[in-house]
Amino acid sequence: MATETDRRTRKRIARRRELLDIAADLWDEGGPEALTLAAIGERADLTAPSLYTYFPSKSAIVAALQREALEVLAQVAREAVGSWQAPADAEPQAVALARLVAFSDLTMSGPAKYPREFGLQQRLMANPGLQDLDDAAGVLPAALGALTVPVQLIDQAVRAGALGDAGAGASADSGDSSMVRAVRWLAALNGVLATDSLPVGVPADGHTMGRLLSGDLLRGWGANPERLTEAVALADDWKIR
Repeated sequence: MATETDRRTRKRIARRRELLDIAADLWDEGGPEALTLAAIGERADLTAPSLYTYFPSKSAIVAALQREALEVLAQVAREAVGSWQAPADAEPQAVALARLVAFSDLTMSGPAKYPREFGLQQRLMANPGLQDLDDAAGVLPAALGALTVPVQLIDQAVRAGALGDAGAGASADSGDSSMVRAVRWLAALNGVLATDSLPVGVPADGHTMGRLLSGDLLRGWGANPERLTEAVALADDWKIR
């Protein structure tokens, strides 16, 4: 009996995976307008009642896609941080800042390296009504997970003295904290990514704009200009390796 239950569970997991892949393909082909339950059911050769046992609504499917995308991007960030190793004699403040610069570069390279995941996030920011509140709330743990790396990098830079403290006892709703800084930073970088897609009128490419933006923010948070220059050189070295 247990074996039969396990087999059914595996089959259901595989079917759910297939449906999400179909949904992602539809999104890639025509954006949120192309992603409908009817289109998914047609490609999967699945009746509407059967499809509803996996996903009761378009909102639920979008939320599942977003969770997966955020988890992929979070894992990419964790792996990247592990590769950013500095020489033993490197100045600690410069190293802490270099990891922030490198994270900025990683974010700016996202659309080229992970077009599906980044494209999904940007479309959702432009179309917030695609998810109902309950489904959006279900994405929150994955969203917080995606923020873990930048929050940790900011915390490390503060402890190293490379950035000013966000404030004693600061919390996520107090106006400033590592979490609030990370959200502001990523929101700004996503804005730069949006302008990078414009055909004319942008004075620099996305990588350059992202570097400039991150440099402005880091200096505003207390980074020493000389240490930041050292950090940029170190981040460039990590990109070459």
